[in-house]
Amino acid sequence: MKRLIALLLTTLCVLALTACGSSTEWTMIDIKGQESRLSAQDAAAVDRCLKSKDWQDDLRDCIMVRLTDGSGKRIINPQTHVEAEENAYIEMDTVQLKGVDSTKRVSSAKLGPGATIVIKEKIMTHGHQTAETSFDVSLDGAGSSAKLISRSVARDFSRQLFRSKIIGNTDCYGHSECDAIIMDNGKVEAIPSLAANDIDAALIHEAAIGKIAGEQLIKLQTLGLTEEEAEEQIINGFLK
Repeated sequence: MKRLIALLLTTLCVLALTACGSSTEWTMIDIKGQESRLSAQDAAAVDRCLKSKDWQDDLRDCIMVRLTDGSGKRIINPQTHVEAEENAYIEMDTVQLKGVDSTKRVSSAKLGPGATIVIKEKIMTHGHQTAETSFDVSLDGAGSSAKLISRSVARDFSRQLFRSKIIGNTDCYGHSECDAIIMDNGKVEAIPSLAANDIDAALIHEAAIGKIAGEQLIKLQTLGLTEEEAEEQIINGFLK
């Protein structure tokens, strides 16, 4: 068990559970993309770790679980939980451009005095992919601040859900921003939540969801681009 935990911590791995008929195989994938199969004993230990509430916090933060159910679907459900002490600064960047069939990202943070967290995500889904994001930030220390920025594009029949919750418990500043482009039959839902529990808490949420403006396409087409090329240029600039 100790050997397995040490191995996970040193490789910053992704665990893949592959179900084939009645058999189940665990595969560990390190950050270089190299795969190695786990023994039944180690797989059982991993399973206990993932279900346990008291396993090491640093191990919890560095592991993502990818579940392959035999249909070839790729599922990634990462979680990040942060406790920032006085004057700490944390910045997180997440990018998902196609390639994942289903993902549920859960991030939470508790900030002490003067601490700052900045979380940025860029997502593009297509086909029947789904992407869900959940940010939960508690501003507990005086002078703490949070900035949550999400930019996404939903194409084809894909679906996206953005949840953000900022709680201001003292003199603090929180800003949540969600901008999304819908194409084809895509769907995007934004569910912001702000809770001010102190008279000096300043909390803001901004959201904009819609299709690509026709005048933007026309302008680029007058420069010689096709409609498809113009759309790609706009999307690239939006997600840059």
